[in-house]
Amino acid sequence: MLVVALGYLLVACASTPEPTPVRCPKVAVVYGLDTVTPVEANGETLPLEARLEGLRGSCGYDDTGLELDYSVDVVLVPAGPIDPTTVTLPYFVAVTDLGGRVIDKRVFTVRIPVEGTRPAGSRERIGQMLEGVGPREGPGYRVLIGFELPRERAIEQWRRRGI
Repeated sequence: MLVVALGYLLVACASTPEPTPVRCPKVAVVYGLDTVTPVEANGETLPLEARLEGLRGSCGYDDTGLELDYSVDVVLVPAGPIDPTTVTLPYFVAVTDLGGRVIDKRVFTVRIPVEGTRPAGSRERIGQMLEGVGPREGPGYRVLIGFELPRERAIEQWRRRGI
């Protein structure tokens, strides 16, 4: 009886295929657009550093295409005391295709109350659907996230960071 039970167990283990892992596009925060310092709010310059960090994500495929689900933390770190205010920061999410061409870019806005010297933040969750993209080409796509800055400010930040 024990031999028969072991035989069934071996057959059951051998016949259960391993699930194929889902291969998602690479998701990254753009170096040089991952921080902003100082931060402008309500017409004044505040001693704050804004950071994009804690990037997490997943994806899935269905009959219509590729569904992306990811989150990023937007964190404000005071360099000195801040009077109570709400900081509004725009950030972007861009998707590039297999050739590196931007096929979709969206700008989002986060509002974070800040006061005193304690860090403040918000977890931003973003969902996106790329119709017609299947599991064969999906891993070749890229999702890029960064603070949406005027061109001059972005160049200034890149230079300051040695890019």
